[in-house]
Amino acid sequence: MATEGTTHRLVEYGARVTYEGELSNSNGRKKGVGTLTLADGKVYSGRFDNGYCDGVGVLTYDDNSSYRGEFREGKFHGFGELRQGSSTFQGKFVTGQVTSGRLQTTVGKRLMSVSGSFANGSVSRMSESSVNELVSKAVACAEQADKEAARCK
Repeated sequence: MATEGTTHRLVEYGARVTYEGELSNSNGRKKGVGTLTLADGKVYSGRFDNGYCDGVGVLTYDDNSSYRGEFREGKFHGFGELRQGSSTFQGKFVTGQVTSGRLQTTVGKRLMSVSGSFANGSVSRMSESSVNELVSKAVACAEQADKEAARCK
């Protein structure tokens, strides 16, 4: 059932780009709940407003990594969780920028966790530089711990 003031439809925007969900009756833009599938393999399912991903939703990438959380005007905004492989980043975003959060990743057989605050830490998926820096720090800590443990044997 469509939200008041919207109509549920399936729209094709060209080669391999589709939207199924609610459209505003007044301007025809995506509004309400829907699923947008892009040509590059990304799929967003969740709330839309004025044509943007806006509200709570899930963005899944073609490699099966994903972001689950809040969006505002098409950007990560609010609390969200990024997942890629054995790594998970949970944190707060403001207009697409990471402001604080915690990364958990598996290094060898160890589960590592790094928490902190960030300045201008743009992350659009787990492979971006800010999160890679955290993973590198976690790996360095694990390697140092292994060296220390070897000295005690």
